[in-house]
Amino acid sequence: MADTTAPLRHRVADRLVGSFRANASWILLSAGAASLTAAGIADSDWLPAVVGPEPALRLAEARPALTITGVIFGLVGFALRFVVRPTYAEAVRRMERAEAVSAQTSSALESALHSLLVRLARHCELDSSHQRVSIYLQHGEEFVILARYSSNPELAKVKRTTYPSVQGVIGRAWQGREEFVRRLPESPDEGIRHQVEHYGFTEEEARAVSTRSRSICGFRIDHADRSLGVLVMESLNKQGVSQRSLDAAKNSLLLESAGKILYASSPSFPAIADRAG
Repeated sequence: MADTTAPLRHRVADRLVGSFRANASWILLSAGAASLTAAGIADSDWLPAVVGPEPALRLAEARPALTITGVIFGLVGFALRFVVRPTYAEAVRRMERAEAVSAQTSSALESALHSLLVRLARHCELDSSHQRVSIYLQHGEEFVILARYSSNPELAKVKRTTYPSVQGVIGRAWQGREEFVRRLPESPDEGIRHQVEHYGFTEEEARAVSTRSRSICGFRIDHADRSLGVLVMESLNKQGVSQRSLDAAKNSLLLESAGKILYASSPSFPAIADRAG
């Protein structure tokens, strides 16, 4: 998969090079003027008295070369002034248009994945106010959330954008294809202790978790023999996520379509492109 978003350092370098090219005409015109001035001085009668006979002789011998160099620099600088600058300006406009298209593509991908997730949630009967579904992409040593849906606006909020690859239900699902737990402790203290004992959290990390789901299911998203991410289904109720919901997701063409989007276009998602840049 080709990353269509250039890293920031590349864009900065391109702009520096472009700035040099845009001003190259002035550099060459100045160098040409300096060479022609030196050629004129080399022909002056007063020069031997100022620098001495021998240096004046050497400068006189160099006068033809200085003249030719001055003329060449002047002509090239003049040409660059009227040829390269418009070309660079056009390159800038093309770059701006490409960036605009890239931004539109990224926005379209986000919208398409979110729409698929909404339809998947409804297909799996996960549209109640105590439920939510999320799609995470595995990126480096962590998961990055790409889409989330819940009919409850509070549950739909994204407060944590990344998740370690080896922790929690999502880590288990990534390694073992799926992970399904229900009847998690209702007490916050018991829930924290359960996460520490069973899912690789430190106590501090477990206390930082804002949503205390009591039933969670994670299912790995694969496509073309590649593992890409994890679908996470959660509920605040102890049996709010059912085996029927999991089976519906596993056999859904909607989830297959989401896998195709992740496989073909994951670098273009803003959450991933920002990290690559």
